[in-house]
Amino acid sequence: MKSFLLSLGISIFLWTGVFGQELSGRVLDEQTGEPIAFATIQSDRFEGVISNDEGYFALPLNNSEGSLTVSCMGYQTKTLPLKILQAGKPIIYLKEAVVLLDEVMVSNRRPDPYEILRKVKERIPENYVLDNRSYRLFFRETSKADFEELDMEVEKATHVKKENREKTNQELRALSQLVKDSQSKNFKDFLGNFLVRDADTTKLAVLKATELLDSRKDFSMDKVENRAKNIVLQYLDTNLTYTVKTGIIKIDDEMNLKDDSDDKDKGQYSTASLRSQTRSLFNYSRFNSGSTLLQLMDPELYEFQYLRSTMLGDELIHVITFKPDRGRAKYSGKFYVNADNYALVKTEYAYAPGKRGAKFNFKLLLGVKVVENIENGTILYKRDELGKYSPSYILHNEGIYVYVHRPFKFIENSPARNKVRFDFKMAGNFIERSELLISSAAAMTPTDYQALKEPEKVRFLELKKYDPTMWQDSEILQPLQEMKNFKAIE
Repeated sequence: MKSFLLSLGISIFLWTGVFGQELSGRVLDEQTGEPIAFATIQSDRFEGVISNDEGYFALPLNNSEGSLTVSCMGYQTKTLPLKILQAGKPIIYLKEAVVLLDEVMVSNRRPDPYEILRKVKERIPENYVLDNRSYRLFFRETSKADFEELDMEVEKATHVKKENREKTNQELRALSQLVKDSQSKNFKDFLGNFLVRDADTTKLAVLKATELLDSRKDFSMDKVENRAKNIVLQYLDTNLTYTVKTGIIKIDDEMNLKDDSDDKDKGQYSTASLRSQTRSLFNYSRFNSGSTLLQLMDPELYEFQYLRSTMLGDELIHVITFKPDRGRAKYSGKFYVNADNYALVKTEYAYAPGKRGAKFNFKLLLGVKVVENIENGTILYKRDELGKYSPSYILHNEGIYVYVHRPFKFIENSPARNKVRFDFKMAGNFIERSELLISSAAAMTPTDYQALKEPEKVRFLELKKYDPTMWQDSEILQPLQEMKNFKAIE
């Protein structure tokens, strides 16, 4: 346990120490000039990071000695001295790796994708180790709300003058327009140690957390509804209680409108919530019964085709496509398999054309419709010095379309029984992008696991714009341009 705690302490020191230098740059395709996503960039000192969707990367650096190695699926690995790269923000060009057909043909027979995937599943126990380990990771969540329709109106207020009701509706229309024009976005980052005993038993030690948010444009569905209610509630007597109904459903017999809000949790995340998000994302990389990956490799659900071979460094990689073969299957994508040891090193998946997730449509009965219309992801693995694989990067995108139509009625619990009727109608798309960069992993004992005590809350720093100095000397994901351009209204 002492050695584990010592290594944990060293990791914290390295992440929070002040070296003040960073090597940033971009990885591009030499022939096309297009950005290369998911390239691995490593130095002699750090485990490495990956390039983002736009090809950008940043790597902590504390001296100019040594070299930088850049590798990516389908490209020749490139090693460069750090002294050359530190002159400015480098652009690193990678050449496509050419694979000759006779390197992958066996007895003039094209490789069988079904046989390859059978061997992948057969060798999972010897190729992968995910449990009883401590992972050093960086988490990023990007949330977006795009409202297509938003209508709010006070239809009736028995004790409010007509001109005041119209003023309220003007405020509601202004709020509606602000929300529809806002393109609300929210970025959450944290750095930490993730301790994994198994798929259901984990702990999280957060070292640093930030949130990039414009509070004036914080428009989740619940917050829009609450802001609209607050406009309406200015006409209600806060000294009274109310019966609240939506449609024919009674919500609350004794709703008290006095402000009992408590700001004690402001600027804090729940550790349990962050741990749950991290575990859910991490588990996409698992091969246990019922996991996404094993379902994607099920020949009773999917049809497989051998596409081509490519290179990852000096290793030959089989590329296999999959698409639905049965009604229950809903994804298409690609598997990348090491030709030597049959380890799955990369997976890409997305809803196949014409497919979608769950659909909940009770517009007529409850005024609610929800459709899961976006789901895709990428999973990368890397091999350690013992030849075992563990995840190095996990990306998962989810999107839902939501329609809500709720008529609210507030009825005074008083002899007057004054009433206010408020109509709320909203339709829009909500998208969430979650990413895990796992820079290193170490073995962990049960005693190590017990030694970590999770705090109930984790403080985060709210930022008005992206500040790269917040993450100096840390292995993180470079932000996409939309995050770099984000600026909250003062």
